[in-house]
Amino acid sequence: DRNSMHYYGYNTDVLDTTLEKGDISQNFITVGAVTGMKTTYTDSAHLNYDATLNYRLFMDKAEYMENYGGIKGFASYFYGKEQLGLDADIGYYNRILEDTVNNIVIKLEPWVCLFGKKWRVVAGLNMHTNAVNQDIFYHWYPNASLQYNIVDNILIPYVTVNGNLEVNSYHKIAMENPFIKPGLQVDNTNNKLVIGAGIRGNLSSNTSYNFSGQFSQIDNMYLFVRDTSDVLENQFVVECADYAENYKFSGEIAYKRSAKLSVLLKGNYYIYNLNNVAKAWHMPDYDATISARYNLRSKILVNADFFLIGKRYAKSFDPAVEYTELKEIIDLNLGVEYRYNKVLSAFVNFNNIAATKY
Repeated sequence: DRNSMHYYGYNTDVLDTTLEKGDISQNFITVGAVTGMKTTYTDSAHLNYDATLNYRLFMDKAEYMENYGGIKGFASYFYGKEQLGLDADIGYYNRILEDTVNNIVIKLEPWVCLFGKKWRVVAGLNMHTNAVNQDIFYHWYPNASLQYNIVDNILIPYVTVNGNLEVNSYHKIAMENPFIKPGLQVDNTNNKLVIGAGIRGNLSSNTSYNFSGQFSQIDNMYLFVRDTSDVLENQFVVECADYAENYKFSGEIAYKRSAKLSVLLKGNYYIYNLNNVAKAWHMPDYDATISARYNLRSKILVNADFFLIGKRYAKSFDPAVEYTELKEIIDLNLGVEYRYNKVLSAFVNFNNIAATKY
């Protein structure tokens, strides 16, 4: 995979000469391979598992690179009426950036699941180890969930408690924001406690809903800010909140009428409390999406997505102005596909039709 872009957004008045496109270009190249094996047993008497072996090389134009190799998988087995399981993820990240960093992350997550006709309980422990060069850090997180079907698939309340170590690889950060400073290093994020509760179910045979709230305690939450070390100031670095609290409120309503028409409406509202950062830079107060799919006799498929992203704040480096408020974003995607037969189709997609600049 190859992605190419340019570092636009600089003030031309500060330069004596005009930059060529090659001077502000960036290329990201990804080469990878995955192989795996899994069972397909349909009865509970066998051990079921799914395991994959992964490798990825990620490199930019400046030849900063990251090698990743890992094993991911899960296994589960029914012991009587109890289901026992283990999720595992072992990853090695060799980052050759401004400094060479070797990061080994081991995640072992054993769990047990108990269930009845109306209820389901999962209890486990997430054991994550983060080894960075010569330093080793151990993290222990709860992993529990409870749901109870009060009214037959109409009213299902649920509660979850967990946590995880979020690996901020160079590949992940660059794909999230390709305008970062080349070779940017970002420490891993510790989501040390995530508590959620909600209610979901069906309003009718073709309408479902899901409403929830979530509270998170986070160490080393990264936020993008302008890089002022360069005169162009057209790249991003990160500013990290040592400790952050995040409240997230979500709602979702889905409507599906046979195989012809489906509509999904979902939205999120966010509140951030940060200990050493003024605002959650570039993180929206809210976002909403309306997605519609229409299938005309399995020949013509029309997809439409409407996006709304709430106001955000960008850090200002002017001593007289603490931050800049960014306006809401509204945009639209539209796609049409024509299926000639079961093996041949043609499609066209129009993304960001409103061409909103932000």
